[in-house]
Amino acid sequence: DLAVQSKTFAWEVDANGLYTYVSPVITEVLGYHPSELEYKLHFYDLFPKGNKSYLIKDILHNFSNKKPFVNYVNEVVNKFGRNVWVSTNGMPVLNEHGELLGYRGSDTDVTRRKLAEDQLALLKYAIDSSSVGVSISDVSQPDMPLIFINKAFREITGYEIEEVLGKNCRFLQNDDKDQPELQELRAAIKEGRNSSVVIRNYKKDGTLFW
Repeated sequence: DLAVQSKTFAWEVDANGLYTYVSPVITEVLGYHPSELEYKLHFYDLFPKGNKSYLIKDILHNFSNKKPFVNYVNEVVNKFGRNVWVSTNGMPVLNEHGELLGYRGSDTDVTRRKLAEDQLALLKYAIDSSSVGVSISDVSQPDMPLIFINKAFREITGYEIEEVLGKNCRFLQNDDKDQPELQELRAAIKEGRNSSVVIRNYKKDGTLFW
């Protein structure tokens, strides 16, 4: 079943946010049986205490304006007290007079994706905060272009991101390419092994640095 595999449960709430229907997949995602939520809990009862008031205000603003929810990533608490990240999609249900009857939609468990994104953002912050120049090349592409440089790299070399991304880092050697260490570096890349060499590079203003 696609809903089970994607960890997506369907739901319906009334105009006050009270669950009137929850699909059985919720047991897989949050541990609850549908009967524990239907006509007993409001959607905001699942919000963590820390940011509950903010989330309620944000979502009820959509309710009052009868706006849909599209990939609204938010945190809920499962039956066992653990936080789960879900992506919420929902559409307003209106009567013939345009009055809000409730919402119908779905929640998808995106906890793994959210944690991976947070870890990636933390890693980027750590790299960008480093005083050591860091550059990353894509060895799977022809001529192994640079795809990332950190702030320290920009400060050391004087080059901005748009000036170097897409280029091979050999441009830093200018015309000083007759360095034995470069042969060792190329061999290490070709063989897929680690290597540490000291080479002469040149800043944007022509200043030599090692």
